[in-house]
Amino acid sequence: DSGSTEEAEQVKEIVRKMTDELVERSQAELQLGYYMRENERKTLEFADLQARHAKLRDKCDTIQQKLKNQYKMNARLEENNAGLMKNLTVERNRAEILEKKGAELGRRLEIVMADTRTDKIENK
Repeated sequence: DSGSTEEAEQVKEIVRKMTDELVERSQAELQLGYYMRENERKTLEFADLQARHAKLRDKCDTIQQKLKNQYKMNARLEENNAGLMKNLTVERNRAEILEKKGAELGRRLEIVMADTRTDKIENK
């Protein structure tokens, strides 16, 4: 019977080793399943981030184009403004000259009117 007891012990040892190995493999499969799900989640998250990045990049490109257009428009407006300022200066100078001429004509008119009054008085 000692031979069968020994065989029984060997069988128990083999069953225990197989059980331990099955438990380890099950744990490894569970761990692998977790890693695969985590990898899938990260892959989806990454894809979402890439899509958001592309959307933001497009938005940035659009804003940069609008800004570029605004700079061009601003340059044109500054150029137009410079021309208008030159015109304004010319018009102010003309107005000043016309004011002086008008004042001079007013003085001449007063002299002529005074002479006319003097002539009328002298002719009476």
